[in-house]
Amino acid sequence: MSPASTSPASTNAQPPFDQPSADITLRTSDNTDFHVHSQILSQASPVFATMFELPQPKAPAAAAEVPVSRPVVDVAEDSTTLDALLRFCYPVKNPTLGSAEAVEPVLKAALKYDMGWATEQLTGRLLAIVQSSPLRVWAIGCRTKLEEVARRGAEAIVQSLPKGDTAELRVLPGISRASTDLEDLSFGDYQRCLSYINRRRAGLDPLSLLLRNSYPRRYSSDDSVAELMAELPFHDIPALDPGSSLPSPDIICMSSEGFAVRAHQSILSLHSPMLQKRITGLNNAASKSKTIPTLRIKEPADVLLYLLTLCYGEGGDCLPYDMHVLTSVLHAAKAYRMDRIIPAIESRWLSAAIMDPSLAYSAYLQAEIAGLKGYAKVAARIMVDTVARPYAWHSSLCDRVTAHIWHRFLTYHDSCQTAIHEELRWAKDRWEKTVLDGQSKGANRSMPNATRVSDYMGQLEIRLKDNPSAYRDCVSEIFSHCSQPTPNPLYLSAEKYASALYEFATTLPQKIEEAIDQVEWKY
Repeated sequence: MSPASTSPASTNAQPPFDQPSADITLRTSDNTDFHVHSQILSQASPVFATMFELPQPKAPAAAAEVPVSRPVVDVAEDSTTLDALLRFCYPVKNPTLGSAEAVEPVLKAALKYDMGWATEQLTGRLLAIVQSSPLRVWAIGCRTKLEEVARRGAEAIVQSLPKGDTAELRVLPGISRASTDLEDLSFGDYQRCLSYINRRRAGLDPLSLLLRNSYPRRYSSDDSVAELMAELPFHDIPALDPGSSLPSPDIICMSSEGFAVRAHQSILSLHSPMLQKRITGLNNAASKSKTIPTLRIKEPADVLLYLLTLCYGEGGDCLPYDMHVLTSVLHAAKAYRMDRIIPAIESRWLSAAIMDPSLAYSAYLQAEIAGLKGYAKVAARIMVDTVARPYAWHSSLCDRVTAHIWHRFLTYHDSCQTAIHEELRWAKDRWEKTVLDGQSKGANRSMPNATRVSDYMGQLEIRLKDNPSAYRDCVSEIFSHCSQPTPNPLYLSAEKYASALYEFATTLPQKIEEAIDQVEWKY
């Protein structure tokens, strides 16, 4: 609180918040003064009641042009929000809030000030319009941490979907590229809602709450740091082996948590112009005190030690397959412009992302968190071939990644799957036009030989639902199932048939890759 001042930028609020009998002024973020009664607000809000119990500053004597002087409380809300909120507290007509967008800021303020009556009324307004704005109501429920509001929104989304269609949703419906519904929501919020909807459509119990919290894991440990230390060529400093060709360390590197290790300025300077510049500055300061300079970095100990290990000539095999650590090492190497060691880190990062779908998930999420946009796209592309149902994924990182980021990935993945299936259908049509006699096209479509490839393509579409990379094996499979033509004058000759089949089988994976590459990665 601060004593009332005569700021020319402030204006008085509309009635009833301009009465001379008021004893407190609430000043909004847009400099509007609401003159209110502390007794009324104390009854409506325990937060205000506690605030008003504190000693109040003595109001200055009123100037001639200011008839009443009272203490001023600066609040974060704007005048529109505060006006609506206070009308729920005063014995006046409640405000008309006809849209979810209008309700949300007032509801957040009511929760902030613990105004039970206002919260109940505003929640009722949201639930009254849930059928017309289900996605928005669910999102507001998540942002305000009101489980019942989020659940009613999710239920309304289920009811808005076509009846009888129980196919799993791969993305939340009704979200445009410019949508603000996902603002301030996490990947966890998104996935819990998607899971809830899919289970409800399948007639199953949703099993979990929509607002359950998740917490990130701690990846490194003291043991792993000790193991890394043992791998460094100077781990037993200060007593280097007598036969060591390395000079004595001349700089201390200290991690973010205070872990210190000695290293060589020449090695660090050789690998990083950024660190070289900092080391030069440290040397200038250390020369006066005749001490070994200390280089403080913002990375944790495990990342520092992996960087040092790579700088001292170890290859990428020294790196783990933990995507959190790998991405952190990669991010740090780029920040310090360690161009000589980045290829080794990238190689291990890609190997890890390809070898295990769960690592590809982690690669994508960690790259997004670190702001490595190019790597996030690479991981997303890998997941097109390795992950069949990303919309069912859950991660310990789910509340560190925004819902916008996850929706963007799911939209990309879904578009890639659509492109693959469209290419398969076009390929099937191209095959039939190539191999069938043009003059007897209608008759030949029903011939057994003409349907061998068509049948395989249909089976491939089904297999792709569980094995997204199955199209890569189509060359051998097409030849094993479809290479023997049945003699028939309506078909191409056996030689031409085999040639057409070979060209079709070998170019199909390439054409599918090209179709995927055409899908826009919308950053």
